[in-house]
Amino acid sequence: MSETASDIFGHGTSVAYLIAGGLHGQANTGVAPGASLINVKVLNDDGEGTDEMLINGIDEVCNLVDAAVRDGKSANHADYPNLINISAGAADDGDPDNPVRVACRVAVLEHGLQIVAAAGNGGSQMSTVVTPATDPWVVAIGGLNSGTFAVWDQSSRGPTKEGIVKPDFVLYATDLQ
Repeated sequence: MSETASDIFGHGTSVAYLIAGGLHGQANTGVAPGASLINVKVLNDDGEGTDEMLINGIDEVCNLVDAAVRDGKSANHADYPNLINISAGAADDGDPDNPVRVACRVAVLEHGLQIVAAAGNGGSQMSTVVTPATDPWVVAIGGLNSGTFAVWDQSSRGPTKEGIVKPDFVLYATDLQ
């Protein structure tokens, strides 16, 4: 674990910036300008973690939803989470009862959260999408090469081991090499 909630590794901060910050050096040009972000750190300072750490993070966001509902806050209140972004994953084991996938489904079905997860950087081979992006209830995001508008060479591809077509979307990014 870490002694700080700060993103020492740097990956989560860059994803948060793409979501709510400024793209191309311009303020309020992220994909969700003006969004409120809540930091729930699930990886250590080296960018590594366990399924348990990720599940605990998902549970924490679910607890925040429960607290917001209990406090009578509306769904557009800054303290009421609506979405979980997961920029991490593990190899697809093909198990729909994988504990991370179950935690994601609970978040979606019982707490009304949307989950968006990285498809992974497993390359152009088939069936390289990582869990939890393999779950049907999780929106899997892959990378799109800005020069050719083709799927980025390092972006993971489906289908999953269960035969589910993934990623669900690919994101155009100017910094993909």
